[in-house]
Amino acid sequence: MSDEINDYKAWKEEEDRKKLYRNAKTWNKQGKPIVKKKRKVRAKKVKTQVNNYSPYQKVTNSVYVVSRKRNFDFLKYWSLVRHWAMVQFNWTQEELDTLLYLYSEPYFSRDQFNEFADVLMGKKNSLNSFIERGHIVEIERYDKIKDETVYTKQIYKLSFQTCKILASIYDRLLLKTQISENRKVTKVFQVFKSTVKDKKIAKLITKMNEVAKSIKNGEDISYIKDDVKKNGSNI
Repeated sequence: MSDEINDYKAWKEEEDRKKLYRNAKTWNKQGKPIVKKKRKVRAKKVKTQVNNYSPYQKVTNSVYVVSRKRNFDFLKYWSLVRHWAMVQFNWTQEELDTLLYLYSEPYFSRDQFNEFADVLMGKKNSLNSFIERGHIVEIERYDKIKDETVYTKQIYKLSFQTCKILASIYDRLLLKTQISENRKVTKVFQVFKSTVKDKKIAKLITKMNEVAKSIKNGEDISYIKDDVKKNGSNI
């Protein structure tokens, strides 16, 4: 019985060796097959990570609404009114800024004028040009009671006509009055004398006048509604 078991073991080993040679893909220098050992696969440890969301992370499925209500919006048409005033009265932007600064000053000296005009206009002796054009006048240094000239420092002020023009600029900026669309009155609407920019500004002025008319008539100006509600309450 033992001889049969030994013969079976020998036969089994011979069959396994033939199978190994038959299925081998690589061979060593001695002509024996190279058998790769099977690696033991270890189970990887999975770490449970907790996602800490930062307060600045984007949140999906949310609506952000910016209200159209503003406390102040009178500078909306400032570029249109400024261009109209510069063309209508032959002013540069620096001259207009200087006159608007002096509009709130009842009286001023030459030094006070040069202090501001030197920054905007880049020249100190521009007061004489304003006087020649009638925008600034000198206050008389004459005492009527004593009937004599008072020798004090020269004091200046804006002329009545210039103050009236600056007041009209504020009225048009606040949409209290409208810019005339008559070609004979407003230079911007003169087709043959106006530039390409003047023609574009004229189209926007007509729209501005329509808004001023609707406000004067008490009509509600149509805007995009921003009363988006979420969970029954305004955002």
